[in-house]
Amino acid sequence: MFRFRTLALFVAVMLLVLFPSGLLAQGDDTTGGPCREAGGAAASPSASAMANPTATAAATREASPQASPETEACTIDIRDLAYHPAQTEIAVGTTVTWTNSDTVPHTATATDGTFDSGILDPGKSYSFTFEEAGTFDYSCLVHPQMKGTIVVAD
Repeated sequence: MFRFRTLALFVAVMLLVLFPSGLLAQGDDTTGGPCREAGGAAASPSASAMANPTATAAATREASPQASPETEACTIDIRDLAYHPAQTEIAVGTTVTWTNSDTVPHTATATDGTFDSGILDPGKSYSFTFEEAGTFDYSCLVHPQMKGTIVVAD
């Protein structure tokens, strides 16, 4: 009986280590309101800041003090070495918050340098307000295979 309990405990610990975010389905994003997944389309080279020079200075580093209380908000969850959702459509003036729900550090860094979260340890968040329309590609500097896109519409 002791060996069975030890084995069961070992299996439980291994499941927690292998699946720290739980056994959720991959398509479980339940974003609504101002933070919408952008049709599941992958980011294209034409969506980069190089192809859209208006995206270079189109956002502010922090929330504007003139922002009204009705300012929209959007949360992107970082887990399982991915951004959820990876492609997001928002309105101008929306504040996006990236929250690291993973077990390792990550960043959310715009490819054109518009925003950079710095290292986000597990449990930490970073917010950025998008003040102008444009397409903003970003990635994790620690894990370059992690990529995302924010499309800001008027």
